Amino acid sequence: MWRKEWTGLSASERSDATRDKANNQDACRCQSFDHLVCGAAGLRQNWLDAPYYWLALMAWFDIKDAMWEEWRATSRDRFTCADFEFLSAVLSGGQQRGSMAKLWDDPDALVEMLDLKEVLRGMLDSPSALGVSPDFYFYVLVRHAFLHAGITDPDMADYVAGVLARQVGIRAGDPHHDIACGYTHASDFISVISSAQGRMKFHFQVAAGNQFMVLTGLFPSFIAKRNERRGAPDLAFYESFAQRAYQGAADNPKAPGKVPRMLLGALAEALPEARKSLNRMAEEFVFLGD
Repeated sequence: MWRKEWTGLSASERSDATRDKANNQDACRCQSFDHLVCGAAGLRQNWLDAPYYWLALMAWFDIKDAMWEEWRATSRDRFTCADFEFLSAVLSGGQQRGSMAKLWDDPDALVEMLDLKEVLRGMLDSPSALGVSPDFYFYVLVRHAFLHAGITDPDMADYVAGVLARQVGIRAGDPHHDIACGYTHASDFISVISSAQGRMKFHFQVAAGNQFMVLTGLFPSFIAKRNERRGAPDLAFYESFAQRAYQGAADNPKAPGKVPRMLLGALAEALPEARKSLNRMAEEFVFLGD
């Protein structure tokens, strides 16, 4: 595991390793479903004029299944050296690095450390928190928000944080990924989900669940204003749509073999409370702009 590799490196070597790891991850992610099917945005209006689009997309998912572990939203597997430095400074003042490294590399111990209130306070109050990765930042905030709401599964916080780290304010122009400029109407996804089958349908279901979990969790005022001005569906509608999308993905018999079906099903069930937790988190801790 990558966390084991840097314990003996110098500061400059650790910095290089972090940069190389990030570059490699970005190279993989740019090939993921959420980025390569962004062409569906332009084809949504005239997809009947592109008869080979769906055939090519189905062939792509045969390849995508082998990349599920990289594509699947996760945050803890993407923590960086800077995240370790921050956690070490908060919990041990930068001392006892050997002991901290052993705890960092133990998945259960890492979860327990990140559950400490001192870590949340450090994230909110310490200037050094500016150097942590988006994955670490969102994991700490989501995990503590979920714990406060009684959602105790760390894997659920890990998944949700991974989604937020990839869909909030980055990669503008990707309709399945970018909240600001992407698909914000259920009809956008309904049109493709209803036409899709098998594994392709699964990937669209997950993308729809992710999109509307983020939209209802972090941008409820956007939905409320659109409802007031244009008579668009309300928050409850989009929350229910995200639930159905996640449950559909969990129940899809054509899903890739390594899919955490129970996690997606559990997220569908817990989404109303999870959404409220994200609302509180966004209101109290996360600046999302106007």
